[in-house]
Order: sequence, then structure tokens, then C-alpha cells
Amino acid sequence: MNLTTKGKYAVTAALDLAMQQTIADGFTKISDVAKRQDIPAAYLEQIFSRLRKAGILQAARGPNGGFKLTKQRDKVMIGEIISAVERNMDAVSYTHLRAHETRHD
Repeated sequence: MNLTTKGKYAVTAALDLAMQQTIADGFTKISDVAKRQDIPAAYLEQIFSRLRKAGILQAARGPNGGFKLTKQRDKVMIGEIISAVERNMDAVSYTHLRAHETRHD
């Protein structure tokens, strides 16, 4: 299965958020993730919007706002992140990815 840039960035950004949540339980700004991961902030806004709509991220406005995972980091599956941002992922690839994740938990 080949991931698009959007899928790769989504997984990278979610991993970044997971790592930040171990340091502080607050929200992380898109600009901070963009700098750390060298991903354009405008592109991350689109990705985070889809992840929020899928229930993977939650958002908060204001000076201490940003994004964070809605679940504990060990409960978020890579397959659900990819599924939220990739429009044309076939069921066979998704099932294979979910099975692969389950075996390595």
C-alpha cells in the first residue's frame, strides 16, 4: 500500500501530538507541529480538520488552544488516522493494516 503525502503527514503529526501529550497534557499549536516536523502549517490545518471530524483530535481556541488526541496515545490506530485523511483507500489495504497493527500491540 502506498500512502500519499497527506497520509504520511497525518501519521507524523499524530505521532508528534502523542509525544507532546506525554510532556504536557495541554493542547499543541499547529505552528509548533509544523516547525518540529517541517510540514507546511496550511497543509496541517487541512489534515487536522479531517482528524478532528473523524474524532481523533479535539481542538480548543484561545491562547492555550490547539489540538490534542481524543484518546490515550496507545489507543489510536494508524489505520484510523490514514482512513480519516485518505479518500480512496481500499478495504483490503485497510483490513491488512488493521490486522498488522493488532499483531504488534
